[in-house]
Amino acid sequence: MENNGSRRALPSIPDPTILTTQSLEREVQHLKELVETRFNGGDKAIKLLQDATDLFPQQVKDEIETLRALHNERFQSVATKFADSKVAVDAALQAADKAGTKTEDSFTKQIDQIGEQIRAGAKSSDDKIDDLETRLTTIEGRSSGHGETWGYVVGAVGMMIGLSSVIILVMRLTGH
Repeated sequence: MENNGSRRALPSIPDPTILTTQSLEREVQHLKELVETRFNGGDKAIKLLQDATDLFPQQVKDEIETLRALHNERFQSVATKFADSKVAVDAALQAADKAGTKTEDSFTKQIDQIGEQIRAGAKSSDDKIDDLETRLTTIEGRSSGHGETWGYVVGAVGMMIGLSSVIILVMRLTGH
């Protein structure tokens, strides 16, 4: 390396402290812009979230009102059905009570009629027996020999007629 008296021009090298400071300031500026952008984005996200959160209670209230209306409608429907059912059951019970009373009255009348027919049949049988006794007494007076035997036969026949009359009466009343 000879130095022949000519000097070569060395490039000028800036001071590294100034370059470092400038580079650092530039990077700090980028970081500020980046952080500011992030903060602005966060602020926008918070604003959107706040708007959605502000709407949420009203949406919940609306949904609750919708459910309340639906439940009221359903409960009203059920209450109406219960009321209708109660009216129907009350009417059915009242009709059954009337029918039971009518059936009871009818049954009582039938029993009274059967009792009356039995009394009438018994009276008729008593009358026939009295008639047979009178005839038997008359026949006894006419013939004393045959009279006793004949009286028993007539009495037995009378008893059979009376008994058959009662049986026929009872069969008619019972529907046989």
